[in-house]
Amino acid sequence: LGKLARLYGMQAVLLATTLGALRLGLRRTGGLALLWLSMLMLGGLLALLGQTYQTGADTWELFALWALLALPWSVAARHAAHWLSWAVIVNIAWTLWLDQSPWARPAWDKRLDMLCLGLLDLALLALWELAGRRWPEFGGRTGRRLLAFAAMLPLSLFAIYDQLHADGPSWYGVPTWAAATFALGAYTLRLRRDLAVLALLALCIIGVVST
Repeated sequence: LGKLARLYGMQAVLLATTLGALRLGLRRTGGLALLWLSMLMLGGLLALLGQTYQTGADTWELFALWALLALPWSVAARHAAHWLSWAVIVNIAWTLWLDQSPWARPAWDKRLDMLCLGLLDLALLALWELAGRRWPEFGGRTGRRLLAFAAMLPLSLFAIYDQLHADGPSWYGVPTWAAATFALGAYTLRLRRDLAVLALLALCIIGVVST
């Protein structure tokens, strides 16, 4: 296919999925599925534009722009799956930016990357909980559990690798992990009784303490 055929073809698919979602209705499963596909097509269109015209933009900028432009799709859908997909795009953009940031570390020392990724997902979890008080799409357990896992896994790995690092542990490694674990555990015990999140925290504590 030629350049224009690829670009207009992708735009046609994006338009068709969006209009199809509106035609079916955003309160029906088919409409939500088409709108989710449309959000993915948006990222494909941005990738195609970057590949076709070679703008020189970094990969993280592509995902950051995708996350920004995908916000209206998530707001319109009002569904946890759309917001979780948006969170994945944000995580990828954040990770790619960390790889190119001024304080980027070599591949064998990614402690800071794991710390920043865990803190990002912890912030997203806090926003998810706050939004759940007002909008029902944030009230389920699945999103909370997935974000808790996405936050505590890199934070726990950060604390473990920090203890095993050849240069010795940093002063903020275990304290940062302990503060995050305590905050999430206290919130889960007091306000959100969720055995899955508590089991996750117990597993993280066992791993770090054993190390």
